[in-house]
Amino acid sequence: MDGGAVMSTARIALLVTLGGLSAAAFSGCGGTSSDGIFSNDAGTADAASTGGSGGGTLGSGGSSASGGSSGSAGGGPMAVTLENVCDVTTPALCAAFEPCCMQGRFGFDRAACEATQRADCEQAVERVKNGVWMFDAAAVLECVDSLSEVFSGSCALGLADFPRIVRRVQQCDSVFFGTVGVGGACDQDEDCALPEDPDEFIGCDEDTNTCESVTLLSQGEPCSFDDFGGLCDEGLFCDIDFAGGATSGTCQPKTPSGQPCDTLDPFNLECGLGFFCDSGAAVCAPGLRGGEACDDDLLCESLSCAMNRCEPTDLLVDQQDCTG
Repeated sequence: MDGGAVMSTARIALLVTLGGLSAAAFSGCGGTSSDGIFSNDAGTADAASTGGSGGGTLGSGGSSASGGSSGSAGGGPMAVTLENVCDVTTPALCAAFEPCCMQGRFGFDRAACEATQRADCEQAVERVKNGVWMFDAAAVLECVDSLSEVFSGSCALGLADFPRIVRRVQQCDSVFFGTVGVGGACDQDEDCALPEDPDEFIGCDEDTNTCESVTLLSQGEPCSFDDFGGLCDEGLFCDIDFAGGATSGTCQPKTPSGQPCDTLDPFNLECGLGFFCDSGAAVCAPGLRGGEACDDDLLCESLSCAMNRCEPTDLLVDQQDCTG
């Protein structure tokens, strides 16, 4: 897939609101979506499958999985500049990719991965030098550390992970960014300006080529599936009374997994997206994994049931990430 300057939280948000969390969520710049340091397009995997981190964190003085030290010689954080950002990020990102590449059966070629990521990064740097984007060196180390953490936790993410993950990698949006406001024309996420609201995530919609925003909503705030500009925050669900004909509701605390739920409501969302009310056990349960039998989208962790089988969630890497 086309590269991405960093893992874009806005990209995750926009894709989630369209019905699922895909690896394209992790693209940032260039081509039809982006072309910077971090790229993804998806293979698929069982959403519950996990990968391991390939190495230490950047800025801590530990070594990355590529065998090089990511800290400074004195053991402190490396000073990141526009001139060395590609040296810092390239090996760390490929180290993060490797376990998921192997899990996805893509194979892994470190040299090819680093060549691809470096080329994408250098294009992003040129955009900054040409005045197209801006760059915040202070955001780089925290961003890459957060990406390494995300990859070490799972190689595929479901909707239930969305609020937690976008907040964890929010710093990445500040590495490369532009000045285009919501509704303005864009070609990639980094063209868009940074939001002022910490609960808002802005990215370039690939269908409309305009900067669009999604906001994480707090308890009590109005929500609707007709307007994908907002998504209830972690631990909340949108209490729309579909049976009563309503099309909107408010964000309310969801029922935790394993706790009793209302099995009489066929459109029950109280367990939260990515979970469902198990009619047999009468408790909230994690969404069904890819390949499991289903008869409704809401039963699946991916929120997609096709031909009576849950569609798998998408991997965070693709063939290009893994082998160039």
